[in-house]
Amino acid sequence: MPVQPQLVLMQKNMLMAEGVSRKLDPSLNIWILAEPLIVDWMRENRGLQAQARDAVESLRETAARLPQALRALEDLAGAVDAEGIRLHPETVRAISRKRRRAAFVPWMAAAMSLAALILALIALD
Repeated sequence: MPVQPQLVLMQKNMLMAEGVSRKLDPSLNIWILAEPLIVDWMRENRGLQAQARDAVESLRETAARLPQALRALEDLAGAVDAEGIRLHPETVRAISRKRRRAAFVPWMAAAMSLAALILALIALD
């Protein structure tokens, strides 16, 4: 599993700080000391307000791109209206093959049913 170098360095520094603090005061727990900072960080970056802020920012970015997307859609609709839709020849062949197979299946099912009926009639005689 790839690990980001920043995360490894942060863990190394935290372990170093914990080791030094335990040497100075064995009863010191760095995690208890860091808890208020972690709670504040979580509230600011992962809490409800942060999620709302991110949603508003995402909505703002989407609204900023909307006019350009609508222009592109209008241009595309104009091109389709003027020139029609052109498909690559291989795409046309693939569509044709699928349609032939789809049309073949009901006929094949009917032929198999008829053959089964004939065999059943022959077996009854």
